[in-house]
Amino acid sequence: MTFTYQGSLVVFSVLIAIFAAYTALRLAFRLAWVSRATRPYWIAGGACSMGIGIWATHFVGMLAVRLPIPVAYDPWLTAVSLSPAILASVIALSVLSRPQASAATRFMASVLMGLGIVAMHYSGMAAMKMAPPIAYDLALSVLSLLIAVGASWVALHLFFRKRTGATPVEHRFASAALMGLAIAGMHYTGMTAAEFSPDAVCTVASSGLGGSTIGLFVGLLAVLVLAASLALTFYDEVIGENNFYKALLAAQSAAGEGVLLIEKDRVIYANPAMERLSGYSQAELKALPTWKGLVDDAGAELLLPDGAPGLLPVPSSGRREVVLRMRDGRHGACEAVMTRFRHGEVDRQLLVCIDISERKAAQEALQARDAQARDLALVAARTDNAVIITDARGVILWANEGFEKITGYSLEEALGQKPGRLLQGPDTDPGVRRMICAQLARGEGFETEIVNYHKSGRKYWIAIDVKPVHDEAGELVKFIAIERDITERKLSEAAQRQSEARLNEAQHLARLGSWEFDLPRDEYILSDEALRIHELTSPTGHVPRAAVAALVHPDDLGPLRQQRAQALVSLGTFSTQLRLVFPDGRLKHVHLRGGAHGDEKGNPIRFSGSIQDITEQKQAEQALRSLNETLEQRVLDRTHELEQQRAFTETIINTAETLIFVLDHRGCFVRFNGACERLTGYRFEELRDRPIWAYVIPPERRAEVQLKHENQTSPDKLQRMLEVEWLTRDGQRRLISWCNAMLTDEAGRLQYMIGTGIDITERKRAELALIEANQNLSRTIATLRDTQSQLVQSEKMASLGALVAGISHEINTPIGIGVTSATTLQEEFKGLSRAFDGGTLKRSSLERFIAHGLNGCDILVNNLLRAAELIRSFKQVAVDQSSEEWRHLNLHDYIDEIIISLKPRLKGSTVQVFNASNRHLTIRTHPGAIYQILSNLLLNALTHAYEPGRPGRIRISAEQVGEELQLDFADDGKGISSDIEDRIFDPFFTTRRGAGGSGLGLHIVYNLVAGTLGGVIHLVKHAGPGTTFRIRFPLQPKKEEA
Repeated sequence: MTFTYQGSLVVFSVLIAIFAAYTALRLAFRLAWVSRATRPYWIAGGACSMGIGIWATHFVGMLAVRLPIPVAYDPWLTAVSLSPAILASVIALSVLSRPQASAATRFMASVLMGLGIVAMHYSGMAAMKMAPPIAYDLALSVLSLLIAVGASWVALHLFFRKRTGATPVEHRFASAALMGLAIAGMHYTGMTAAEFSPDAVCTVASSGLGGSTIGLFVGLLAVLVLAASLALTFYDEVIGENNFYKALLAAQSAAGEGVLLIEKDRVIYANPAMERLSGYSQAELKALPTWKGLVDDAGAELLLPDGAPGLLPVPSSGRREVVLRMRDGRHGACEAVMTRFRHGEVDRQLLVCIDISERKAAQEALQARDAQARDLALVAARTDNAVIITDARGVILWANEGFEKITGYSLEEALGQKPGRLLQGPDTDPGVRRMICAQLARGEGFETEIVNYHKSGRKYWIAIDVKPVHDEAGELVKFIAIERDITERKLSEAAQRQSEARLNEAQHLARLGSWEFDLPRDEYILSDEALRIHELTSPTGHVPRAAVAALVHPDDLGPLRQQRAQALVSLGTFSTQLRLVFPDGRLKHVHLRGGAHGDEKGNPIRFSGSIQDITEQKQAEQALRSLNETLEQRVLDRTHELEQQRAFTETIINTAETLIFVLDHRGCFVRFNGACERLTGYRFEELRDRPIWAYVIPPERRAEVQLKHENQTSPDKLQRMLEVEWLTRDGQRRLISWCNAMLTDEAGRLQYMIGTGIDITERKRAELALIEANQNLSRTIATLRDTQSQLVQSEKMASLGALVAGISHEINTPIGIGVTSATTLQEEFKGLSRAFDGGTLKRSSLERFIAHGLNGCDILVNNLLRAAELIRSFKQVAVDQSSEEWRHLNLHDYIDEIIISLKPRLKGSTVQVFNASNRHLTIRTHPGAIYQILSNLLLNALTHAYEPGRPGRIRISAEQVGEELQLDFADDGKGISSDIEDRIFDPFFTTRRGAGGSGLGLHIVYNLVAGTLGGVIHLVKHAGPGTTFRIRFPLQPKKEEA
């Protein structure tokens, strides 16, 4: 069936297409200027108007078709055909709204747009509902699609090529005409591709849309929509320009740029910034006879532009520095520029002023700072501290002579280097290094202490102070660093720490116990000495609070609780003396010291402190108090008996354990108490009026001691505390710690020297014995480590023995069947041979022999194959167990092989093992580690989880969780007691000591999981019986040992 076109509608459809293309170009250009918030609305509205235009082109074009039969269009399908056109317009405007789009993006957008236009056309053709349906020429249909895609590509190309500059109107019209003709060409090419059957009829001819009037109406409606969209773009452009100029004036005012609009030398407009700058209001500025009164005469001459006014602004020769006369009589420095232009028939000038007073002041300050910097540079060159100047990236620009003295590097060697790379080394704190890099990256200064290395390799400490330097604009330009050598101070601090460590050791020897009280858990943690003082026993040191409180004397509990409550409030310390009462009635006096500690938020969480047994001290104090009371009473009652009082005092001195002696100015003994007699073996009568260096001083120091005593003229020069050796009568040397005092006469001359001391020989020997004990302990620890390694090897050998037992047990059955079958065949052969030799061989006997032989061979072959398969499986397990290599394996099958290898151990029990892992899970792992882990867990469960004869169930499951493998080993046995859960992975810890348990099984499992597989293992806590171990390790091994 042939068809024709109505020419007027064809022309009308082409005009609609051109108008729609022009409107689309205008919308696309406006999209480049709209805000991000309003862009979606512009795209939506523009897509609707553009889609309606394209759809109207096609609908009017289809109405222009004249067929020899009545034709109309289904209303619903016609309306639906509008959707692809709008969707294609959305794609086009979305791409055009981007600042830039690659060629690939534009191509994809062109294809999608073309497909949308083609879909719109052919869905509109389908609205005719012809019977039989319309046929299409394939070549022309493809051509129509290419025209649609090509038209879309040309539209995008023209837009991106023209958007960067101003586009003349004729160029826009030409582009719109080209796009419109392409859109119409696609439609009429698609119409040409349509082939109508000669007997075709339109099924909606009576109820559908049709006729030239509807086409004209739709076209005019589309033109109105496009015209409204086009008008909206022009309106938005005008409003945008007005807003732009308003924003420009506001921005100038906000930026402090004063603006004057001048006409005939009179001010007709002044912005708020100019009002603030001059001090005049706008009305006052307008009232001035001439604008020249605002600036000095020279400035007015400089600002006047030359040349005749024109349509375009004519500026003066650049910015000029002028003096602005303010309303209050002050003068200020300004930078000004005047522009002359014509407004209609009137000449006007625009004067723009910027206050540069602060900048001038900053320049003067900068000059002063430069002078100060020169002075500082002179000082830096002469100081012993290192002074370094770097650029903003931390590269050394200059260093003084002090830098070379401290570091050993000359300025030439340091230039262009970063101090960190040049001076830091292995012992430099990484945390301090990261802090320095972070501060430099932020452009901020800092102070810190750090370890550096001298050019010779010597390590030294420095205190560094780094300050940033900024320019006038606030930009970072350099850093200045001052480094001070603090090595001697650090060495002194290290020596002090060592002394404190020795003091702690001495406190330990003095039986000074330590304690800690955990508030949340309400229990004490006591050291061994503290346990001894309380006469309590605890392997871990953990003691309930009630057990300790029960020992405190009831009268001491109240004051103790009060002091501890005060310490809790302030997180402070307390010190008190308590009495401990034991069940047998004994009392102990202790001195308790402690302090409260808080968490990060300041909430108290624990106490810690020390406790010292002072029972003997208290007894001595009590005895001394009783003695003093007796003495006082005797003084009151018997003051006349001075000689007896002197004798009593002598008794106290002689019975004291402290060594006491008195020397006169000659160095001879005038007093020598009983403790000295017991120590030296000399009686005082033997040494009275004899010089000290003649008896108790070792021979090699006698001359030195005599010379010091003869030259001792002032108490200030006396060495108060010292440790010296005394020589006893029997030739022994005793080390004494002395405290000396000196008595002088009124003239300051030496009268007596008094010495008190204690024998510290045994303490020194104890210190030496402690050092030796520590050395012996280190050797013992090394021996224990060797023993641990041997036990681990024994565990591996035991595992290998279990594997061998599994091999022999599993292979024994098929080999036994094979041997039986072979024996039976041998007997059959012998019977056949005898029948053959005797001539009694029958056909039936031969057939029976052949049947039995084939059956026996089948049994023999099948069992030998089964044995070979078992040997291969056990061989792989054995190789995996001893191999250090990584390989791919099916985890489910490998777990089955491990279970088979342990069958001899499993058959002796009623425990069943189930493999519930994923059958298709293949991983790359260390098979030997997997075997060791699972075999140790199985044997551990059989040993500890079940009583003999008790049935049980062990379940092994494995699944992939993210990038890790999760392996669960669960049994329904006795479970693990909560008090040992934290120790089950410790070496040598076992609950079956003496019953075959070595305490290394779970420790080996933990080391294999954490070390070889790089994963974690933990005990899953749950209600009910049984134990579950969960193992997680990465599927991609971090390291593979060759």
